[in-house]
Amino acid sequence: MNWQSLERKVRKVATLKWDTKAIPLEVNGVRVDCVLKPKKDFWVLVEVSKQNTLDKLRTDLAKFATTRPYLFSQGIYAECYFICENCPPQSLRKTGEGSHVNVYGSGEFESLFFDFKSYAFTRKEKKFGSAVDIKSGEKDTRKYIPVKYENLSNSQELSIQDIAGLLRNGKRVVLLGDYGTGKSRCVQELFTLFAEEKSQELFYPIAIDLRENWGLKRAHEIIKRHFDELAHPDLANGIIKVLDNSAACFLLDGFDEIGSQVWSDDPGRLTEIRKESLAGVKDMVERSKGGLLITGRKHYFNSSEEMYNCLGLDPSQTIGIQCRNQFTTEEMQAYLHEINAQFTLPDYLPRRPLICQVIAEMDEDTIAALSKNESGETSFWSAFILALCEREARIKTTLDAFVIRGVLKRLARITRTKGADVGPISIAEINQAFEDVTGNPPAEDSSAMLQRLPGLGRFTSETSDRQFVDHYILDGLRAEDLIDQTNLIDYQGVIDELWQNPLRRFGLALVAQEYHATSNTSGYLSLMQRSASRFNKILSGDILSALLMAENRVTDFNKLTLSDAHFHHLDFAKAKVKNLTIKDSIIEFFDITDCQTDNVSIENCIIQQLYGISSEEGLPDWFHENDIQNYEAINTVTRIKHAGLQKNQQIFLTIVKKLFFQAGGGRRETTLSNQLGTPEDIKITKRILNLLLAENIVTRNKGVDGYVYHPQRKHTKRISSIFTKLTTSDDPLWKAISKL
Repeated sequence: MNWQSLERKVRKVATLKWDTKAIPLEVNGVRVDCVLKPKKDFWVLVEVSKQNTLDKLRTDLAKFATTRPYLFSQGIYAECYFICENCPPQSLRKTGEGSHVNVYGSGEFESLFFDFKSYAFTRKEKKFGSAVDIKSGEKDTRKYIPVKYENLSNSQELSIQDIAGLLRNGKRVVLLGDYGTGKSRCVQELFTLFAEEKSQELFYPIAIDLRENWGLKRAHEIIKRHFDELAHPDLANGIIKVLDNSAACFLLDGFDEIGSQVWSDDPGRLTEIRKESLAGVKDMVERSKGGLLITGRKHYFNSSEEMYNCLGLDPSQTIGIQCRNQFTTEEMQAYLHEINAQFTLPDYLPRRPLICQVIAEMDEDTIAALSKNESGETSFWSAFILALCEREARIKTTLDAFVIRGVLKRLARITRTKGADVGPISIAEINQAFEDVTGNPPAEDSSAMLQRLPGLGRFTSETSDRQFVDHYILDGLRAEDLIDQTNLIDYQGVIDELWQNPLRRFGLALVAQEYHATSNTSGYLSLMQRSASRFNKILSGDILSALLMAENRVTDFNKLTLSDAHFHHLDFAKAKVKNLTIKDSIIEFFDITDCQTDNVSIENCIIQQLYGISSEEGLPDWFHENDIQNYEAINTVTRIKHAGLQKNQQIFLTIVKKLFFQAGGGRRETTLSNQLGTPEDIKITKRILNLLLAENIVTRNKGVDGYVYHPQRKHTKRISSIFTKLTTSDDPLWKAISKL
């Protein structure tokens, strides 16, 4: 810091401390760097120096020795200060004391007005919003993994340093994001970054959790409560003084966490409630003149216009940014590497920061189990949804995690009847869901939770309706709701509902796992049968699909006929399915790989994707008048590898594809083995080639580089039929290949 900057900063501090203008002034012929006149008979004299040597102090002491007696002769008492840039040695302080001169470093002098060092130490020890340890609820102390944020106006990527630069330059920033995307952690990192800097100007970052400020209407009330919570009430007045000064940079976390004391079904009234709840925040935003960051969930308000109005922001002067909903794979792997260097990121795992926190609290055996596809994915759900609801419950302890989870499940069931799958969910439906779970209508503290439920977002900007924005949460909650229904004695309510939206693969896996673990298997079978004969065909189809996925899978359906259903995923693969008719239904993904059937009929259904067969010619005789939009594509070696077939079946198809359906007369044995992988694959290749030779489907001759194989073209139609029917083929050659 040069001398001019140091002098300017000292004058600002002095002006704020003594509530009067600090100016350079000549006193009795001596020029003093900084003079203040708090009272007619009381002045403050300040000399500023970059040096902290005894010679320099003696020079300035001589100034004070001239000016102080003169002022005293005029009936003015003078208090004298010598300020150097860095912390002065003790000898310098002693010399100053002898002449009744206060000797300080510039940082110490600044703390006479506002002790930022004490504030920063205390603040960093406390929690920052929801950036907490999942289990203990204490501050999150794990290493920050740098992530990118997105400018809403131009999609530009921003780092934490970029945001810090905007705030230093006095910009107003709104940071939006869904649950668990790292808004609070961003505030924590910004505060830590600022606290470790040495600024040439007065710059006080103040990080306030808005959830602690229920019912406050004025900015100074929020500031006082913040410092009271930190046991530093004496520091509040300093920040109130600079509220309308560029020296204060407010980091306000969680505008969605300030709850009102009332609740309403009327969207217009609910808008007014939100406005009233944020009156104190709006006052602070409008009065502050320095940099400002405010965070919250983007679906809390019905529109951007409402957000700007409630928060007191000018849209043209505000930079809107958002946390990305997911980590990149690299960011998430970097975070998890800090927890367990051996952890391999499963494909199924959502890339959310909150997901990482949940994993961080697991023991090593549980973390290792996550790499197992089905069991890891479904077992992780239980830990995740519990952590999510407990995290929400900490915002207001009058609401427990059980209530939040129950409301979310009830809302997930409501979406089963919606044309858009994920919503819309009206305020009245949210209200009713709460009453269904608790037995009482929502009021007081519960209103905040209902306006910011995790996993929900705005449906459109024109309404106050909500929708689920996270299919992972929605599918898991729907699955839990279905499981709950199997334990009821009276199914009448649910079997007569008109659902439109089926469970997806993950939700089906959760139900399948619970079916495998429960002793109440009859509950699932009974609910499936009864809903099939009533209105809720989707429910029956979900249970049927889940039973086919369970480890103790049900394959005999006792002459069940299901019509007008909608299946997301129907898996007959490698099963012997008996006594089942499905008709007039939609099946999005249908896998019949290696299945066997007995008294099964699929009639007049729309099948979006069929696995196990590559064309219409291969359809089994138990398919009747169905509209099949896509068959399994196996026109490349890579697709053959990913077709869900046995290894020997994959290798056979790869070999005959090269021989019969690619240009050229013959193929070297090394060419036929290419891309097949391990030494074991090569052994299987030799056995298949020997079988094809024995059946006279191919011939071979000795070439320069080994054997060359040639197709016998008279078998092309036969090979084509096997290619088409795949696992439904009854050709002896296919059966022999399958048994190798």
